[in-house]
Order: sequence, then C-alpha cells, then structure tokens
Amino acid sequence: MPVRSISRDVGQLFEWALVVFAVVAAAVVVFVAFAHLSDRAFITYQAGSRMGLALYAREGILYPPLFDHGFYGGTRMMPIPILLHTGLSFVTGEFMASGKLLTFLSYVALLFVAFRAMRSLGCSPVRSAVLLIAVTVSAVGIWTSLTISYDPLPVALQLVAVMLVARARGTAAIVIAGVLCALALFTKLSAIWAIGAIALWLFLRNRRALASFLGTFIAVSGLAFLLVQLGSQGRFWQNISAFSSSAVGDEGIGRVPSQLAEMASIAPVLYVLLPLAVAEFVLSIRDKDITIYHVAAPFAVASLIVLLTRSGAVFNHLLDMMILSAVLTARLWMRWTHEALSRATLVPIAVTLAMFASYPVLRISVAEASSELLQGDETFLDRMLDPADRILSEDASIPIMQGQVPVVLDPFLLPTIGAREPLAYEALIERLERREFDRVILAYPLNDAPEDWYVMQFGSRVVDAIEENYFLLEGRRTFLYVYAPRPH
Repeated sequence: MPVRSISRDVGQLFEWALVVFAVVAAAVVVFVAFAHLSDRAFITYQAGSRMGLALYAREGILYPPLFDHGFYGGTRMMPIPILLHTGLSFVTGEFMASGKLLTFLSYVALLFVAFRAMRSLGCSPVRSAVLLIAVTVSAVGIWTSLTISYDPLPVALQLVAVMLVARARGTAAIVIAGVLCALALFTKLSAIWAIGAIALWLFLRNRRALASFLGTFIAVSGLAFLLVQLGSQGRFWQNISAFSSSAVGDEGIGRVPSQLAEMASIAPVLYVLLPLAVAEFVLSIRDKDITIYHVAAPFAVASLIVLLTRSGAVFNHLLDMMILSAVLTARLWMRWTHEALSRATLVPIAVTLAMFASYPVLRISVAEASSELLQGDETFLDRMLDPADRILSEDASIPIMQGQVPVVLDPFLLPTIGAREPLAYEALIERLERREFDRVILAYPLNDAPEDWYVMQFGSRVVDAIEENYFLLEGRRTFLYVYAPRPH
C-alpha cells in the first residue's frame, strides 16, 4: 500500500478520535455549566467580588466608595461586564446564576469568533472545533467559562476587531474595529493587544485608515470614560487609579518565567499549542506570509508579561494567548496539509496527546464540581450561619447569598485601601478586637494557608486580629472555613 494512502488512513483515524473526544468534552462542559448554574461550584472570592459589584450597581451605586460606614469597596473591574451582570440579575432575580450565565455566554461567543477566525485562515470546521475544545478542557478554559469571570468577553471583542481589519475593504470596518477595541478596554483594562496589533498593521499598510481607527478608539474611549465617571460620581477613576497596579510583594520581571510555568502546568495543552504557534510564526516570516493574527500574538505575549510582573495574577490571564495560539496552530495545521504526510503530521498527534493530558483536569474539575462536598456547601452554610449573624467573609458571595451587603468587597485590595485611608483600616481591626462579627469565613485555615496568602488577602494586621479574637469552628476543603468569636 502506498505511503501516502497509509498516512491518509492513519490521519483519518486520529481525526475521528479527536472528533469523538471533542464532542464528549463539549457535552460534559455544557452539562456541568447548567447543572451548577445556581450553586457554589467554581465560586471563589474573585467571583464573589463581581457579585458584590452587581449588587451595588443594582441599587444604583456604580463603583461603591472605598470606605463608607463600615463597608469597604475597591475594584479593578471595568464597567461593561458589571453593567451586563447587573442587567442579567434583573432577569434571574439574583447574582450567582446571572454571573455564571454571562460568563458562559461570553465564552461561547469567544469560541464562535475564534472558530470564524480559524475558518478565515482555511482551517477545516472539524480541526477548528477540535483546537478550541482542546483549550476549553484545560483548567484555563474550565475556570474562565464556568465561574463568574469577566475574561472571555474582552478577548472576543478584540478578536472580532482584528478579524474586521483583516478583511476590511472600506472605512466602515476600521471604524467598527475602533469601537470594539474601546469596548474591550472598558471590559478589561489589560485588553490592549488588539489596539497595538491593529495600529501596527495599519501603520504599515494604510496610514489613512490608521487615523480613522485611532480617532474612533480615542473618541469612544473618551466618551465612555466621561459617562462612567459621571455615573459613578467620580469613583470610577478613583478605583482604577488606586488599584489597577495593586500588588503585594511585587518582584518585577524576574518572577515571570516561574509564574508562567506554574500557570501552564495546569493547562498542558499550552505546552503543545505555544510551540506550534511559534513554528507558524517563524514559517510565516520565512514565507513572507504574515497575517494580522501573527502581529497580534506578540502584543498578547507582551501584555501577559506585564500582568505577570505583578503578584496576584492568576491563570485566567492565559486565555488570550491560548486562543491566539490555537488560531496560529490552525494556520500551521492547514500549511502542513499540503505536504506529503498531510494528516499524519505531528499536529493532530500532538493535539490529541495534549487533549488527553488535559483530560484529568477536566475530570477532576467535573468531579469536584459535582461532588457531595460542593453540593453540600449551601447546607453547610445554613447550618453554620444564622440569618441575623454579622459576617466578615473573604468571599463576598457568602454574605450576598445571606441577603447582606459584604463588609469587604475584595480582600486583595484591602491593604491598598488601608495604605490610602489608615483610619478605615484601623476601624476594621477594632471591630475584630471587639469581636463584633458573629462569623468570619475564610478560604483557608489561618495556620495552613498558602505562603503569603493572608499578607495579600486582608493584610497581616487584620489577619492577626482574626487569629487573636476568633477560633476555627468548622471547615471544609471547598474554601469554607468558619471562625467564631473566642469566649471572653
């Protein structure tokens, strides 16, 4: 049998294996998303702070004060997802399912946009879908699609803007791209790689179009800033200027390699997609066949490096790079299709291995999400809390689900608030010393938390006050450790 025929048969076998895995994985993710839409699965303190922002906005307070009558605000979130979350809360009547639904729909929109980008580069529907499912079953995909996350939407907006410029035949597409880049920026402050990529692309190809793009971007961004600043009574800029670079233990550029390696270790597919994307980048330069997607990738990497220089960055920031790597890998896959071994190249094999390497992450995530531990969180909290209890919680979703306004909206930002308003920080310490709270709820036991966790969360003086005045009543391994006041 000819080598080409054998290679084609082997390649088809791999593709069918990929399709079967992709269909099963996609079905599992959809099932988990809707099965746990209204419970605490995948909820962390970041998700809780987003619920708190929607709670405030629903009461007409966009960006709560940093400190007001015993309550601590503070956020780095941009306004568009807050407003979308708030709007959905009017439909669902609460803040958890509405936040998860917004995240899942945003992620589906991102997959659709990335699929269209891959198809525009000539990748087949099957291969495009398989690459995107490979991203989705990684921990990055799981957590940015199933928790309350504001990450998928800005990636989708930027990718649409890049696609429009890639196919632009007139000024209208360029103007719309400028609008989308401004909307992406007001969805996530670090959503800037598309702006850089489009500006460079147009500078090299059409400087008149560049003026239209930048003019639109600046005008829309300026108008959005004015509206949000007025709507928040000046608190928008107060929050963004105070917290956009907040970090404790900042180590600069030296921490980037270890931080990136640690993040990538929970998303094995990145170890495959990234080298393949680099190979496609090099080949495109060799063949003088560069697309705007090739230009976008270095800007996304640069943006990620800047984010990783700050402590507090977590793996959700990998989403941009993973999606762009998948798009470039799709281009590489199609490039190799025309060579002798076509479908039996290393690409489908490597992606298959990467997906199966990611499968344990999917399995563990699903098992944890559907376990009795997580399903029992509400029962546990009902047993540990009384409706009248005054609660200080690391995760703002817990007091919100109890019908209360969270005392601290985002504990990671509390040390920064304390540095700006020392008296406000002292006030919380005094309340803890008076044992004013009936329950303090933390993500980890104080004697067994990750290193420096509670230096970043709340700050060491608040944590010392908790340790001196409260004792561990009961805990669960699902980020729920309940402390009660020590007897006088």
